[in-house]
Amino acid sequence: MTIEELQRNLARWDVQDVARDAMSRHTTDAADLNRSQLKAGLSSGGNKLRRYASTVYAAFKSGMNPSPGFGNPDLLLTGEFHQSIVAEVTAEEVAFRATDQKAGNLLSKYGDNILGLSVESCGTFADKIRDDFERITRQILGL
Repeated sequence: MTIEELQRNLARWDVQDVARDAMSRHTTDAADLNRSQLKAGLSSGGNKLRRYASTVYAAFKSGMNPSPGFGNPDLLLTGEFHQSIVAEVTAEEVAFRATDQKAGNLLSKYGDNILGLSVESCGTFADKIRDDFERITRQILGL
């Protein structure tokens, strides 16, 4: 490859387009990371969700999933809400939404930050997209 060819290829390379392309290939991974956070009782801010008001229900839920700790919600009962979580790459971000009929009530009760990735999960997501980002970049640059 000549210097001129490399310069032409570099002019075509748009880091944001490459990042969006790589992230678009891993939206299922992003949604899975959101689900994992919730199973641990964590919001996208990395904080525990608001505790259950009923200790009886907390005991019931702790028997199903002790991971979040006693009294801390995981928003998982039937699995429908968790399975409805999807991630979509927009021009500006990876956006999360849930399509389950309970989503509106859960967002009202626990806040919008039940959807999205914590700093730790963002790092894991970056690791997942790294190979695709590098492969797409090498393809554009002709390397």
